[in-house]
Amino acid sequence: NVAAVRMCFSDKVLENRFAVVEAFPTDGKTKSFAKLRAALSGHRSTLIITEAKDEAVMKSAANVNKVDVMRASDVSVVDLLHHHTVVATEAAISALEKRLK
Repeated sequence: NVAAVRMCFSDKVLENRFAVVEAFPTDGKTKSFAKLRAALSGHRSTLIITEAKDEAVMKSAANVNKVDVMRASDVSVVDLLHHHTVVATEAAISALEKRLK
């Protein structure tokens, strides 16, 4: 399972469908989150990865079509395959690295 998740992440990076941001908007507004997603992935399906459960990000993303928010510890191969673009925070990347060693 770990090898498959690594492979999916590698494919996303090679295809330029993986982005890393310092932080997601935390104002709880859908508009600011929709702007970020449009800039990073257009209007395609997007998987947002956070280090831990983040209520502000979940609230902001709740009304944006084709966006799912997950913790780094919960991401699976199926999640990666079902989303065109993956966006993660630097902290989430660190959590993923620890999980996938």
